[in-house]
Amino acid sequence: MNNIGFWNVRGFNNVNKQHIVKNFINRQNIGLFRLLETKINARNVGNISHNLFDGWCVTTNCHTHKGGRVWIIWQPSLFDLLVLQYNPQFIHAKVIVVATQQVFYLSMIYAFNDGKEIVELWNWLKSFALQCSDPWALVGDFNTVIHPDERMGGHTKQEDMDDFMECLGLCGMTDIPATGAFFTWNNKQDAEHRKYSRLDRFLINKE
Repeated sequence: MNNIGFWNVRGFNNVNKQHIVKNFINRQNIGLFRLLETKINARNVGNISHNLFDGWCVTTNCHTHKGGRVWIIWQPSLFDLLVLQYNPQFIHAKVIVVATQQVFYLSMIYAFNDGKEIVELWNWLKSFALQCSDPWALVGDFNTVIHPDERMGGHTKQEDMDDFMECLGLCGMTDIPATGAFFTWNNKQDAEHRKYSRLDRFLINKE
């Protein structure tokens, strides 16, 4: 199966950044890709999609939130993707691998950092888990951590970590170990004010 890829890509309005992303996708032989933080206006989605991903299918949640927080791009010869729900914090889809007809659910997440709004995401995930008996993956930026060691600098609320852990437990999700840098986000400030967090994850259920 072709690779599935993910990128929190800032500055996607920049033509050079667009071509960096396109070249990365081609080099890595990726058939399904997710972009976060594009900040692309809805009226520009069509032109960028045509110029960069001609022959691919593209969907975004830009109609649910200004700037289109989540993009999903896929090759229809490799994947058949049916979006089941759009939300400002996620795109939820049913995916079929064309070559094998394997079916799985895929939720591409970009959680808000507001406590009340992120609880709405946890509640939706728990609700879907109650009706899901098929393979399911959660992928994205969850904007919170599950352990104090996953944040360096700043403050982590125990309540926020507890809510996230409860959600993952009720959904039956396992965190897939990652390679590379442990922290996936930093605030890009000077060293004495720099903060780091592990916000991005790939999670799967037992199926």
